[in-house]
Amino acid sequence: MELQVVVYNYWPRAIADVSVDGQYAGDSYGSYGIDGTGGKITCCVRVKTGQVAVDWTVDGPENSPRLGEHIHAHGALENVPPDAQFLAVHIYPDQTIVLEASRQLADSRPPKGTAR
Repeated sequence: MELQVVVYNYWPRAIADVSVDGQYAGDSYGSYGIDGTGGKITCCVRVKTGQVAVDWTVDGPENSPRLGEHIHAHGALENVPPDAQFLAVHIYPDQTIVLEASRQLADSRPPKGTAR
């Protein structure tokens, strides 16, 4: 099944070059929260239940710590409803991810460790 990807970046800084199981999922995401949206929709990636690899690069102002560092994380996608349209990828500052497949965009931040 192919789904539109929405990345929610909870890092306090931008991330870039996001991929889901090796598939392009967007180029730059600001920090999600009061001062930024942290997410946008990118079409589309093929998804399956089970372990999913998500990769991104730490972005931000020149000379920032860890700038350009490549990060690789795994998360479990336990359920893909037959009417799903979106894959929400929640990326946390501790380099963990939570994945949600749904018919509508996520409207709340899931606690870490609660893949759906």
